[in-house]
Amino acid sequence: MEIIEKFLASAKGDKTEDLIVETPDYFGIFDGVGGVRTDWLHEGRTMGQWGSYLAGEALKALPANATIADYSKLAAEMNATARYAFGLAPIERLASGALVLPRRKPHEVWVIGDSHFGYKLKSGEWKSCPQNKLYDEVTLNYRQILIKQEIMSRGMPHSQADRAELAQTVWSGVRDALSKQMLFANHPDPAERLGFGVVCGSAVPLHHLHAYTLPPDVAEIVLCSDGLPEAVPTADEGKAVIADLRATDPFLTGKNDLGFMGHKGGFVQLDGTLADWYDDVSYLRIGV
Repeated sequence: MEIIEKFLASAKGDKTEDLIVETPDYFGIFDGVGGVRTDWLHEGRTMGQWGSYLAGEALKALPANATIADYSKLAAEMNATARYAFGLAPIERLASGALVLPRRKPHEVWVIGDSHFGYKLKSGEWKSCPQNKLYDEVTLNYRQILIKQEIMSRGMPHSQADRAELAQTVWSGVRDALSKQMLFANHPDPAERLGFGVVCGSAVPLHHLHAYTLPPDVAEIVLCSDGLPEAVPTADEGKAVIADLRATDPFLTGKNDLGFMGHKGGFVQLDGTLADWYDDVSYLRIGV
């Protein structure tokens, strides 16, 4: 197995909270979750960067024959040790989604969180396997109501100052729900539909650990974070999707199924400038 192409991109310049890890036994993509304390830094890393870093370090330490449950347990232990050492409160978690492809057969993709994967069969047929969580869908619906109401009442903003005002208004409306989402992380009750799995300092329940076995005739496998709406066969296609969204719907008002990402209204940041990406992106295309 070998990497055909990969890329990292960020709406935050060099402060990406996504991470790509390759080891002799695994490929991994880690999507760091923005922390509740946006001004917190330790050794130059944000909470989200620590989340993805620790998740990646756990993968590096994982034995070659491990299972997703083994990985989840090790990652949680390493994360909890760091959080206690940093003196963080329970809600101030260092969290990350994880998408892992072991270098062995049968080919299997491990999913903890909402990063996406897809694969191409030897026949050329492409299969996309998006991973979404209800919490994001609910937040998206509420955000779309807020942003559409603001645009209907004041008109589509065109100046940087007007874009900034709208982005800040929408962010103030959804900030609490987003910052407190970790209360539902690794919820132990499978009946709690707002619960979701994430790599942090607590155990991930079995119902939030997903291991997907791929067909034996798979030729290529794509792993990507949710900075893309779904996995696409090539990096260029992913970049084209984002460029089209930025040009046609920079506030992400509903011409797509994307959630509210980061401290901005779609591609529009809180200062009214337009970023090239609405969220961090990590992308791996692997040949089998």
